[in-house]
Amino acid sequence: MGLSLAEGVYEMLEAESRDTPVQAGAWIRLWARLFDLALTKILLFALLGPLLFPLLASWGFIYRILFNGILVSGLYCLIEPHLLSRWGRTPGKILLRILLVKKEEPAVEFADYKQRAFQVWIRGLAMGVSPIYLYTVFASYTDLKNKGVTLWDEDGGFEVLQGRLDDGRGTLAVVLIILVIYVALRLP
Repeated sequence: MGLSLAEGVYEMLEAESRDTPVQAGAWIRLWARLFDLALTKILLFALLGPLLFPLLASWGFIYRILFNGILVSGLYCLIEPHLLSRWGRTPGKILLRILLVKKEEPAVEFADYKQRAFQVWIRGLAMGVSPIYLYTVFASYTDLKNKGVTLWDEDGGFEVLQGRLDDGRGTLAVVLIILVIYVALRLP
């Protein structure tokens, strides 16, 4: 008989890190999400740059910020469930050894990931609307620190685990996160 997804996840994280996975901290989760959002923006401009550069160049600063925030976070909200349902992780979660699992159910459906992504987009990122998302990110951080769970993970029955980062992987993660965010911030 095969392993359930949750059992397989625990075994994978234990094999990778040689210790029991722990609940992922707020900052690690935030950096993974920022990495994924920055990577989404870079890929968006790589694919649609010739269309986006002239359009954004003619807009004012505030409109560009709103456009980038809403478009990039909204696009990521659509991409994330596909990545999670296919591989169980996103690039940022792979980099930082984070895995999303259901606490009670052995299998996670695409609809579960989709619902969670939408909740994160609305409740956690305020649909990318600056500066409102600063409030929602802080509120989510406070929930995670005080209750040990975010609203969307509590509603969906998710647990966010993290394997151990050794020095080499941690250093690589910091360098890649800084590089990807830097490149994304240089785009209009």
